[in-house]
Amino acid sequence: MKKLAARDWEDMLQVALPIFEGLLDEPYNTVVLDLLFTLATWHALAKLRMHTDGTLSIFEATTANLGTLLRRFAAKVCNRFVTRELPSEEAARGRRTAAKATQNKQKGRRQGKKAQDGGNAGTSTGSTEGQSPSVSHLKKFSLTTYKTHALGDYPAMIRMFGTTDSYSTQTGELEHRRVKRFYGRTNKQNFTRQITKQHMREELIRRVKKRVEKKEQEAAVAKKGTPEPDTSQSDKELVSPESRGIPASLSFEDSDPLPYTPPENHHHISQSNRFHKDVTDWLSSNKNDPALKNFVPHLKDHLLARLAGDEYDGDEREYTDAERRALIFVDNRIYQHKVIRINYTTYDLRRAQDSLNPRTHADVMVASQEDQGARNSHPYWYARIVGIFHAYVQHVGSSSKSEEPRRLDFLWVRWFGRDLTTPGGFRTRRLHRIGFVDIDELAFGFLDPDLICRGVHIIPAFAHGKTSELLGPSIVRSVSDNDEDWVFYYVNIFADRDMFMRYLGGGVGHRVVQSMLDSVASVVTAEEEQGEQVAEARESEVQRLNVPEDEQVLTEGVSDDEEEATDEIGDEVPPDDAEYDYGYDGAGPNDEDGGDEDGEELGEEELGPEDGEDDVGEDDNFEGMEGFAPL
Repeated sequence: MKKLAARDWEDMLQVALPIFEGLLDEPYNTVVLDLLFTLATWHALAKLRMHTDGTLSIFEATTANLGTLLRRFAAKVCNRFVTRELPSEEAARGRRTAAKATQNKQKGRRQGKKAQDGGNAGTSTGSTEGQSPSVSHLKKFSLTTYKTHALGDYPAMIRMFGTTDSYSTQTGELEHRRVKRFYGRTNKQNFTRQITKQHMREELIRRVKKRVEKKEQEAAVAKKGTPEPDTSQSDKELVSPESRGIPASLSFEDSDPLPYTPPENHHHISQSNRFHKDVTDWLSSNKNDPALKNFVPHLKDHLLARLAGDEYDGDEREYTDAERRALIFVDNRIYQHKVIRINYTTYDLRRAQDSLNPRTHADVMVASQEDQGARNSHPYWYARIVGIFHAYVQHVGSSSKSEEPRRLDFLWVRWFGRDLTTPGGFRTRRLHRIGFVDIDELAFGFLDPDLICRGVHIIPAFAHGKTSELLGPSIVRSVSDNDEDWVFYYVNIFADRDMFMRYLGGGVGHRVVQSMLDSVASVVTAEEEQGEQVAEARESEVQRLNVPEDEQVLTEGVSDDEEEATDEIGDEVPPDDAEYDYGYDGAGPNDEDGGDEDGEELGEEELGPEDGEDDVGEDDNFEGMEGFAPL
């Protein structure tokens, strides 16, 4: 949380709602959550790369609504809490005051020397005797700032000049921060050559590290036996994957690379047959796992429906045992995979891709099969990928269209269900709340990869805790979950621009999603018309903050704005600090986190095995050319 830039604050805003839920008592909790949702909505609309007249109308209404909620927040929440400077802010203010006092003292000495002939030698204007000790000041939320005032200009500026990405400096700044990090490690002379060498050196180290890790993984797989357990952990944490059964997903060490494919393809799964399971043996090894109950019958129902060309309806149709026996798994095997890539068209007619895997990016969304005109309908269903498989199946019998074996890709998923007691959306200013389906119902199922819209960002509802009642010990969870699930989750509709437009509606590149523009516009317009009668508390309704008398004395003289203006006068910045102000300082020895200015790891972000990037496209000669080839 150090040296945060605007891009860091917007990232936190996108995930803030579940974090702030329940932190304050009512009615403050409701006011804060309403404001956060509206802020996130406004931010998403402001950052869209393609606007229409409909979205701009919504943007204008949302901007007016945001102003109303900001005034409500200032009146109903801020006046009820005493907020002070952070210790770091207090220390920084103390340093500024000390530097200013020293500067004034030196100035007074110079003036004293000049005035010696006039008999004023003992006069000094820089004396600091009698100064009161530093005390933290009160910090109050202020709406009278330019940044708040400028929020109202965004819709008009977009209509006049186009979307903000056309003239925003953020794109260049995001890459510029890497160069600034390298610049801090140079001697500031001929720095271009030094930065280039650093970049090449970083790439070499990355590749050497990757090769070493691969060797270690191969050695670990070849080594027999298991390591001794850590006695400092509880017995529950010491349960190994082997004792829990054979998992449905591949481990991180397993290599299952995906070569590049055309973006026109909807999805891509490896063609490899390397990792396979005998269905009978695998089910026998996990016979006590509740997640695998009726695994084969449900899988055959799913595959038979696809072979018959039936439209997907949630796999509600059940086939007879005779029909199921007509579907044969070749060699009685199913084949595992590590990654599936989903290509999709974004709201602004671009192609994008999500790399999904059961370990780290497992949540997906599919088009709902509900009647969208019905009450409590929702455009999407949500699921978590448990395993990625393909199988060679042979369909025999009178209903078979072909008895030739064919490959079918499928996903084993765990379904989420919506919490209908807490509706979400733009009308309620809340994220959609979901939770895992109880094991007594159809908690698990199978999906055709063609049905996946894209990956989805699911955030735990931290305020509601965890439970172990939905599902017993199972291979579908990781060991770190301790056989527990979060009671509720939230669907983060603000994860990116495309995700936001899938819920707002009106995305030019979205063909399936029902347009919600009219309903959303009516909601925000109605809220705007209510005006300050509902959103803004009158002075008589707001209790004045009771500040102790001694604190009033400390804060009466100078306001925050006046204090900052005073600090700027005569406050010289040492030349060495200029690089710091512009972000050109390296990670100093006193940095607590040892990271760069953005709080990120020094290593370059890269795609890895979880994205199917297992040494695909690597130039093995690169290391040899630089003298780092393996011996």
